Amino acid sequence: MAKNLLFEVSPLVAGIPTTIHLASASASKLGTHLDGYRWLPLINAKPTFEYTLASDGLLSETQISYGSLSFRMSELYDNEEWASWEWIGALGRIWFGNDGDPFESYEKIFEGSVSSITRDKITATIELLGPEALLDTPLLSLSYAGTGDVEGDTTMEGNLKPRAFGECLSIAPVCIDQAYQIYQVNGYGPVAQLSIYVFAEALTQDQYLGDVADYAALAALTVDPGKFATCFAHGLFRLGAVPTKKLSADVVPTSSLTLDKIIPEMLAAAGIPSALIGDMSAVAGMGWSLYQTEDVSVGDAIRSAVQQAGCYLFATPDGKWNVGNYFDDSKPPVTLTRDRSSLPLVRSITELNSAAPVYEVKIGYDKCWNVHDDDDVSPILAGLSDEQTAALAQATENAAQAIADAQVAAARLAAMESDGILDRSEKARILRDFESKHSAAAAL
Repeated sequence: MAKNLLFEVSPLVAGIPTTIHLASASASKLGTHLDGYRWLPLINAKPTFEYTLASDGLLSETQISYGSLSFRMSELYDNEEWASWEWIGALGRIWFGNDGDPFESYEKIFEGSVSSITRDKITATIELLGPEALLDTPLLSLSYAGTGDVEGDTTMEGNLKPRAFGECLSIAPVCIDQAYQIYQVNGYGPVAQLSIYVFAEALTQDQYLGDVADYAALAALTVDPGKFATCFAHGLFRLGAVPTKKLSADVVPTSSLTLDKIIPEMLAAAGIPSALIGDMSAVAGMGWSLYQTEDVSVGDAIRSAVQQAGCYLFATPDGKWNVGNYFDDSKPPVTLTRDRSSLPLVRSITELNSAAPVYEVKIGYDKCWNVHDDDDVSPILAGLSDEQTAALAQATENAAQAIADAQVAAARLAAMESDGILDRSEKARILRDFESKHSAAAAL
């Protein structure tokens, strides 16, 4: 039975969404009168979906392409005015089924936004951007106004506010008030825990003056050098003096600590409603953290997070977001039929070369994401024992001797090459080496 593609899209006409319905150019009368609409038989090129989850046999960042869709557009088809409509960002949906079947039997295979039109004579083409385009929203949506208080001093105007997800370790706090030495670790809500370190040494409870309700109360405190105070409600803390060494902090926001809860929070930042957040069980209970001070899109942040967990992010045809486990082999395989009677329809199969698999990766110690200069490293961390110092000195001496021997050997080789004649010392060395090798061979 012939197949039919249905496309519903709502471009803007003078700022007002106007919905049109298209069907395959080969559709029959039954395939163009469905669901109470007349579907214009104008589609002459169907889209091809591509999903890339791995590279060289290893999980990589997911790449999804929904291809393009082409349809006829000209005065002949009484739709030339469509060329002046605003298509970019328009929402569209695609159904696929058998020509002649009722609409209820069609399967929705796409829901998302589209690009602007490109034109080649009477053929108009739009790219299917998919729901992924909705995630091209900045994760950091707030910036400092530079007007004082929690908006920072004048030097902070326009800078993005930091945002924390999960249990963030060894982060670099943002100083928003140089005069009062007030720092912020999360500009998007309160924090639940906060530990502060100067030169890798934690500030103690004896130095702690307590927590206050807001910025004004924090600025009004008398904070002597060596002391500190916090404002958990706005992710702030204040020091009693300018730190002379590396300042860092561990912060835990009041939001969730695991990926199955963090991803919905990120999706909400892109305006995705909870009704379109699907199955997150693949990353349930997985701890993860992100401390962000520079611009990044919601989509890039989530895709990086799930890739680290051995998973991938995808949207179903109804626009619902889910996370899949790349290494899960518990699902039954899908049969691909030669007669193209089941989805997905496979047009070609290519087996690519892949690199050898990685069997084991070992990472020692906890990561510290701060960049340290030599002066920033605490003697507590950088100090070596007497045995380590002696071993280092011996290794340095051995390296120096090896370099000297290599230089002597290079000089001898250069002397031999310069005239092609062996001098007396060169002959003696060669005879000595020969006798040594001969004696070793005789012993065998």
